[in-house]
This record gives sequence, structure tokens and C-alpha cells, in this order.
Amino acid sequence: MRYLPHPSKCISCRIAYPGVDVVPNANWNFCSPYLAALSAVLLATTQPATANSRRTEAQQNGRLLTLLVSLKKQRLEVYDQDGLVATAPISSGTRSNPTPTGIFSVLQKNRTHFSNLYDSAPMPNMQRITWSGVALHAGALPGFPASHGCIRLPYAFSRTLFSMTSLGTRVIVTHDPVEGPRAFAHARLPEALPPGEPVVATAADATSSGASVKSAATGLATVSAALGVTPAVAAEAAARQVALSPIRTGAGTTRTRAIARAERQADIAARAAEIEAAEAARVAAAAAVANANATLLAAKSSLRDARLELVKLEQEQRTITTRRNQLEQGLADFIKRQRQAMRLAEIKTRQRQAEHLADAASDRPTEQLLRRAEQRQAEAQRDIDNAELAASKEAELENAIAGADQDLRDTEAAAAAQRETVARLEPPVAEAEAALPAVRTHFATAQNRIDAAKGAHARAVSALAQYDKPATVFVSRKTGLLYVRQGFEDVFQAPVAIRMPEAPIGTHVFNAVRYADDSETRLDWRAVTVATGDGNAGETRPAGRTRAASMDDEPALSRLAKAPTAANALERIEMAAEVRARLSEIVKPGSTLIVSDVGISNETGKFTDIIVQPR
Repeated sequence: MRYLPHPSKCISCRIAYPGVDVVPNANWNFCSPYLAALSAVLLATTQPATANSRRTEAQQNGRLLTLLVSLKKQRLEVYDQDGLVATAPISSGTRSNPTPTGIFSVLQKNRTHFSNLYDSAPMPNMQRITWSGVALHAGALPGFPASHGCIRLPYAFSRTLFSMTSLGTRVIVTHDPVEGPRAFAHARLPEALPPGEPVVATAADATSSGASVKSAATGLATVSAALGVTPAVAAEAAARQVALSPIRTGAGTTRTRAIARAERQADIAARAAEIEAAEAARVAAAAAVANANATLLAAKSSLRDARLELVKLEQEQRTITTRRNQLEQGLADFIKRQRQAMRLAEIKTRQRQAEHLADAASDRPTEQLLRRAEQRQAEAQRDIDNAELAASKEAELENAIAGADQDLRDTEAAAAAQRETVARLEPPVAEAEAALPAVRTHFATAQNRIDAAKGAHARAVSALAQYDKPATVFVSRKTGLLYVRQGFEDVFQAPVAIRMPEAPIGTHVFNAVRYADDSETRLDWRAVTVATGDGNAGETRPAGRTRAASMDDEPALSRLAKAPTAANALERIEMAAEVRARLSEIVKPGSTLIVSDVGISNETGKFTDIIVQPR
């Protein structure tokens, strides 16, 4: 082996040559990029010329590519429908900034790009696979993981790969290496509808169909205008085509892609009508909630006022009781004082009588006796007046107590009546409160219905707008749903059933690379098994018995005794006939079917294809 001089293009460890693994020579102090460049030269002289020629062919003819990235081997492989096209070393993310594994696609391409996360670091020939910052791009390859999560490539290889790929190119990143795409055929894989003749709507169709379907939903008018036909006209034209010029098979009339396109147009109108109906139901539900709230508010207001009035009456009752008690205590004190005054008056009366008798027996002058008699008489009169005043005061106190008693009886009667009023107003409040959850639930249901209708309408609009683009179909064992995206847009969702749902099915990717014959219905599929169901790519481990599998279902158990295979996964998926018919409308070369135990990754969002991350 002869080593070449250090290449002039090896600047700052950024090499302009694609490369493969090499064994470093301890006698030479070459940098890692140079070794990669050297290996590229060796590869060019030792590998068959077919790999490079097929790489050029794939680049020129725009073949469907699949990129497999193994983090363990630090290698990227490029496959087309005929096999391996190219391969190159990589440098992936470190432990602190790992490269995520999963099923991705190219979302954005930029020849000249700078990182917006890491100090505007250059990222030549950038091909983004997540919007969170993971991309393939040219960079230094030290021979081990060294990036912040991106997948670094040799510079020249990144430039070539950039020219080969397109938006939507599938990128599968795994830790352990997986087998490349292999030819795969199975009866459960969908077939495409025959092309058929285009549906043409005429002026007569417009006249017979009447006014176009009115829709408040965004996008309907735009799509209708773009196609130059209203939904109602398209639907009628489609139906007439089926009736007048069907394609006949042994089983009878067969739908075509042209008819299905017209049905998608009509589906937009149906979804728009559902939005209008859902909006009307929401308005009615909102009115019911408003009425229930108003009824409850009025009932609560009346009850609150009645309770406040009762509180006032009870407070007044306590005030009157306190005042009466004070009057009664005052009367008792007054009577006590009067008894003492009466005893004192009796003593004074006896004293006056004794003085009168003493004066009568004395020899005092007459004038003095008369004066003393007048004084005793005046004092006796004062005692009489005080007694009369006391009697009057006592009567006044007794009258006040009687009045307080009457006020207390009146207040008690009013409070009792108010308690009856409160008791009468409490049931309407309870009834209104009991009725409110139901109307709120009805409103929430109506809101969910309109949200679902708007989502279905948006998918219907996308389904028509993206009708000619390849589809990505994802079946999730975790959610029991089938998802379809075309052109990075949601176009369809439907429930599916998984036989023995507690047993893993693994993660498998099926790519339709081309039509298998001139009928343009049968598709040529390629399959990649990403994970076998236990989280390990490419390994075979017994799944064992599961609670979902009956002990009597020995054939199923025997299949599950082996690692879930692509065929096993397809055989366990059960879907309605209308769902299979819908898939037949949209599958075409370039379409992908993904089956996995997990759900859609959180990385899936706006302007992305479906992203699946099994681990």
C-alpha cells in the first residue's frame, strides 16, 4: 500500500473527498480527514465501477433513494431501487448531544447554511431532517462521534449527495446497522387504482347541479377555483362517468384515480357542510350554555337576596331580643328601687304621724305647729307624687316590654316566612347547577365536533391539493390509528385494528419504488426492518406468549415465537374496506408505508413528513 502526499485540499480537517474506513498506519502522522481521503482513493480503485455509475445514474434520473445511517458503524449508505448506490463515513452526535434515531425525511436543503444554534458554524450542503436542529452536512470527520447532534459527511460526498436527494427523501437513522432495502411482495400491501380518464365537468353539469355548495371553510374556494369546477359539479361528473363509461373487470365496475380525484373534490364540500352543521350545533349549544348560566345566575341571585333578607331579619330579631331583655332588666331594677322607696316612704309616713301626735301634745306656738303640719303635708304629697310617677314609669316599662314582645313575634314570623322562601329558592339553584354540566358537556362535544370537522376539511383540502404527490402512510400499534401525509400535509386518518395488540410488531418501512407493470396498479415495493419489536434493530429474539394471544391460537403463537417480521406485521393489521380503498387512491411510486409499535414522534409537525422514533 503506497500513501499519497498530504492533499492540498485538506484545510482545517475539512476534506474535499468522500471516504470509507481505513486502518491508520502508526508510522505516518496523517490527520483523520486525510485518511478518509486516502480511503476514497482506495475505494475508487478496488470497488466495481457499477457503484459509481449507478450513483451517477441515480443522480441524473432522480431515482427514489433511501439513506441508512448507522451510529454504531459511523456510516451512511445510499440505496435506490436496485441496491447500494454509495456509502461514506460520518461523525454523529456525542453522548451529551446525541443524534436521534428514527425514520426521518429531508425537510429542507441549503447549499450554504450556518448554524443558528452554535455560533453560526458553517454547515455546507445542509439537508435538514428535523426542525429541532438535526441535519446532514459537510464537516470534520475525526473517526468518532463529535458533532452536536448533526450527521457530518465528507465534503465532496455531501455535495454529491445534495445533488442526488430531494425534499422527502427517506432517512433512517439507527444505532445498530440494519439490512438495506430488499424487494418485498405481500398481498396486504396496497395497490394503486387504475388511472382512468379525467373527469370533465361541463356547463350542463353546472346547470343541473344548481348553485355551488356554499362553504365558509378556508381553502375550499381556492381549490375549487384552481380546478375550475365546483365540488357539486365534480361529484356529479364523477358519478356520471362511473355510470356511462366504467372500467369493467371480472368483479364489475372499478374505481379509477380520476374518479377518486373528483370524489376528493366532492369530499371537500361534504366536509364544509359538516363544518356548517357543526357550527350551527355549537351555536345552539352555546345558547343552551348561556341560558343555563342565566337561569343559574337568576336563581342564585334570588336565593342570595332571600338569604340576605333572612340574615337581616335574624339580626333584627336578635336586636329586638336584646332590647327586650334590657327593658325587662330595667323594669326589674326599677321595681327593686321602688320597693326600697316604698319602704322608706312608709317609714317617713310613720315618722310624720309620730311627729303629728307629738305636736298635738306639745305647747308649741300655733304658728309653729301649723308650719310643721304644712311641711309634713308637703312631704307626704311628694311621696304620693313620687309613687304616682313610679307607677307611671313602671307602666311605661311594661308597655315597652310588651311592644318588644310584639316586635319580636312579628320578626320571628317574618324570619320564618323568609326561611320558607329560601327553602323554596334552593331547589331551582340545585337544579340549575345539576343541569349546567350536561349543557357544558354538550357544548364541549359540539366544539370537539367542529374541531374534528375543521381538521377533516383541512385534510380533505390537503388531500386534493397534494393528490398527485407520493403519500406517507403510518400505522401505529400504540394509538390504533392510520395516518396519511402527502406533501408534508395531513390528508387522512382512520382507526385500524391490530390482531393480538399486546404483542410487538416491530418497525418496518415499505417503499413503493415504481409500478410493477404497464397497468400502473401493481407496485414494486422495497422493505426495511428498522426494529424487531423489542427495540433492537435487526435482531431476532423470541417474543413469547402474550396475554392477547389465546392459548388455543397455536399458529399465531408460533409466528410470535419468532421476532416480528415485515410480513407478520402486515398480516396483523386489519382495516375497513373504505380505508383500503382510500389507500388505493393515494399510493403511487415514491409512497411509503411505515408500521411501528410506537406513535408519531413529537418531531412531527408543520412542514414535516411523518417522523417515527422506535427508541
